[in-house]
Amino acid sequence: VTGVQKALFPEKYIKEEVDLTLCNSAYTVGDTEFWSIEIGNLVRTFNQKVLPAIENYKDGFINISVFAIGPIPLLVKLGTLLSNKHNIDVYQLKKSPQSTWEWEYTNEETEYLISYLRETENPEKVIILFSISGIIRAEEVQQSISFDNSIVVEIRTNHAPSDDFLRNKTQLDKFVKCYQLIKEEIRTKCAKNVLMHMFLSVPVAIAVELGRHWNKTVDLPFTVYNYTNGIYEKAITI
Repeated sequence: VTGVQKALFPEKYIKEEVDLTLCNSAYTVGDTEFWSIEIGNLVRTFNQKVLPAIENYKDGFINISVFAIGPIPLLVKLGTLLSNKHNIDVYQLKKSPQSTWEWEYTNEETEYLISYLRETENPEKVIILFSISGIIRAEEVQQSISFDNSIVVEIRTNHAPSDDFLRNKTQLDKFVKCYQLIKEEIRTKCAKNVLMHMFLSVPVAIAVELGRHWNKTVDLPFTVYNYTNGIYEKAITI
């Protein structure tokens, strides 16, 4: 029995398994072409494997379970491909006390706290620091983008940051509600063409949900940055 099967049991079982693994790339994160090439590979593989599985599903209402590991910007892009139109459950790989995809049935709760670090009328840009798995340091962000003429928002948890805090589904659902709230607040403060700049220190499941709950019809466009060697660089724009 695999870890994925254990995570699904007893509510669900695997009817069809789709592997989106991107491998044998000649490029690394430090290469200029890395993100555009890997995003192209992800979109192509998704269209070849996932879309047909959805379109050809004949046995009632489809449920998609997502088990994702990878660079955060690519996981956000995966979320946008999945969107929130289908019945989708996103899982988080826990690291301790042992590696498992299974959600814990515990009372452990997390509250997500929104702080406006800077506000301005008619902002030229929005900068969001997701200090959830770890702290996003504003001084490092400002080496990549100026806070001038910006709305700057930080989202933290009500406990110390940790890359292994996401233990139950309720914690993930609460993040989605917080994310939807902050998107709505920001949208009312900005012109519709203002770009959001996202700096993410988040668990993989949250990265997928960030993309999945972005609505291209009403939400602001956004850029996701990647942190490498102490520097934030633009990875993808959606």
